[in-house]
Amino acid sequence: MTKCGNNTTRFAFLAYSAFSNFGIGAYLVATTWGAVQTTGDARLAASIFLVSMALGIVFSNIAGLYSDVAGVRLQLYASNVARIAAGFILFLGTVTEGFLIVSLFAFTVVRSVGNAISLVAESVAFQKAFPKKIRFKRVAEFGIVKQISIAAGTGITGVMIVFWGLNSTVALLIAITFLQIPLISLFTIMGSTPEDNKQPKSEKLLRKWVAGVRYLTASRELVVAVIVLAAVYSVAQVTNILVPVFVMNDLSAGPDVYGMMEMLWSAGGTLILILARKFTTEGSPARVAMSLLIVTGLVMVAFSVLTKVEISLVLYFVLGGLFCLVRLLCDSKILIDTDTEYVGRVRAVNLILTNGIGVVIFALPWLVDTEFVASIYAVWGIGLVALSAILLVYLNLSPQYKRAEADSQ
Repeated sequence: MTKCGNNTTRFAFLAYSAFSNFGIGAYLVATTWGAVQTTGDARLAASIFLVSMALGIVFSNIAGLYSDVAGVRLQLYASNVARIAAGFILFLGTVTEGFLIVSLFAFTVVRSVGNAISLVAESVAFQKAFPKKIRFKRVAEFGIVKQISIAAGTGITGVMIVFWGLNSTVALLIAITFLQIPLISLFTIMGSTPEDNKQPKSEKLLRKWVAGVRYLTASRELVVAVIVLAAVYSVAQVTNILVPVFVMNDLSAGPDVYGMMEMLWSAGGTLILILARKFTTEGSPARVAMSLLIVTGLVMVAFSVLTKVEISLVLYFVLGGLFCLVRLLCDSKILIDTDTEYVGRVRAVNLILTNGIGVVIFALPWLVDTEFVASIYAVWGIGLVALSAILLVYLNLSPQYKRAEADSQ
């Protein structure tokens, strides 16, 4: 492995992450707006999200299985080719009368492939690019970039659609994706080494999957990190789909309050990530994340009960901070302690859980009455607390934990 973690690698990776996450936020707004503009209601948009989550389960699994066989650079090139192709499909739908709905679903399929490959490959590239001792700070740093880039993507795209229209906006987003491609070679400079690919390429995919699951379950803290990360992402997913209704019906407020809440979520997350860069990963990140998930659940319950605008704004700011802090701790555990050979499959398991929960969340408009959603937040918060309690028992029953307790006495 060549020298890694230098400034060129760092800034190229940061730039790639910024463009990639800007695109995630931008296409979220573009597809949602296109769907609502076409049908006049939110069900088509929810259907698109549902399809995206379901496909994410499949494609994340495949990407994880091949993450230690195909080169990281090749995977990232392939993922961005898929993203560009998806952009052209969406653009075609915006300029062809009567084709937008079909193009929205086709876009979702193709982009889901690109996103699944990229998210898994980025985890492998991150491990290869940065030594273990500096990964926690880098995870925090990348978290800040991700938070700001997604917020910028959603905000700027909304303005662009107003002034330029949907088709011109999508054309610009395609151009931005092209900018990511030359950056890939700057942070994947080390290439593969024999030790990176210990398993023979002829190994059966099922056997590879079983090996990855066995590796994951051998560490209870790693299992907890993967589950907690998926659980905390559900907080963002459930707020994405239900907060507009919560603001309108439960708070009896308007779009100004909704916009303020989303800004405060981003501000809380960005602030906590800036502060977190000064801390280290001594102790048990998974255990701390599990404790913070309990706090997150309690805040969600408070958010559902204290339906006054000023209090809701403060609690949403806190939720944004908790979400980013728990994500940071779990990502750090996964990216610092997982062997490079297995990190793709461990990340795939996490994405499968995240997308699986997302399928349930984005199906909510068809499963329950979502006219008033405060009760849904309360139930979800209680569920997070219960899950944390179960995971605490699971972790405390770990043989390694019992040995550590005995040694400390």
